[in-house]
Amino acid sequence: MAPSPSWLRRVGSRVRALVVEPYQARWCLKLKDLMPEILSLYWKYGDAIDHIGPDLIKARPLGRKDGYSEWAGRQTVNAVRKFGPPSAQALEGAMVLVVPDAHAAPKQDLRRFRWLGNAIEHYGQEALRRCVPFRVVWIGDTADYHSLSSYDRGKAASWNSLYVADVESHRAAMEATRKQVSDEVWNYADKHWTEGNHEYRAVRYMQDNPELQGVLEGPWDVMQSFDIECHNYTKIVTLDGIGYCHVMQNPGTGRPVGGVNQARSMLLKGFRSMVVGHSHRYDSFTQNDLYGNPIKTLVVGCYFEHHEGYAGQGNKSWWRGLVVLENAKNGNFDEKPLRMETVQTKFGG
Repeated sequence: MAPSPSWLRRVGSRVRALVVEPYQARWCLKLKDLMPEILSLYWKYGDAIDHIGPDLIKARPLGRKDGYSEWAGRQTVNAVRKFGPPSAQALEGAMVLVVPDAHAAPKQDLRRFRWLGNAIEHYGQEALRRCVPFRVVWIGDTADYHSLSSYDRGKAASWNSLYVADVESHRAAMEATRKQVSDEVWNYADKHWTEGNHEYRAVRYMQDNPELQGVLEGPWDVMQSFDIECHNYTKIVTLDGIGYCHVMQNPGTGRPVGGVNQARSMLLKGFRSMVVGHSHRYDSFTQNDLYGNPIKTLVVGCYFEHHEGYAGQGNKSWWRGLVVLENAKNGNFDEKPLRMETVQTKFGG
């Protein structure tokens, strides 16, 4: 006598509950259960790996490019095979922490960099919980490099300004930041630095004195020693459809776009979403194109507490703090400015 269909269904469901589902639960990991470094590589190279296809020989070196092992590359490939490419995921956009001009210099109190490290840890952990990409963008002028200032050279203001002290203060600021961040978050974060005009002083000096290249340490050496991807001055780095650069150049003159309505001028001249620093003021502008796609431009102010003697009353017009971009995707984002007082209250512990 053949068993009834209902009996077979009961047996089948029982086998699935006892064998199949525990097996799947053990081996079929969710995307958010991936190791942070694998998840970071997935967000960064997943679409490229999907485009390459099954050729693992080409895909595996992508892990090594960022200093990860071949095993990490293989795990990233497996994640793409299992979950599909990042572009196919119905996910919230990236979380981006933008660090405005910080102007680290000798004899400064480094507490703001400790606050920055706590902020990176906080938003990195939040991005991990929400399973979204996390990026940190230093927008440039992270260090001041006053010893190479062409404006003060030969004047009393340049006395006791040493290049080696500028480099040491730059490194001390980055070390103070890194010390507050766990390895989990630091490895997960997609970290970028766009060179500012103050760091570019060192590049110009080396160009004028080529015999010193490879002898003196510079700002690029400092940032790269913390596994931060570095980008040339005025180069626009595009992440999530948003361009990041220390300054946006006027297409006609090559000079930085500025003025009272800087963000609006940037949109009218560039016709793309952009985030810049340099002016130390905060400004934003949004406008939709004819297809309904938003274009957003943002100037992020500065991240230091002291007043600069050269600016005089201009110091009072500067906005100071950090900026968080949430759900950054396809050129759109929700900006969340954090005033210096808020940063101190929230991350100063």
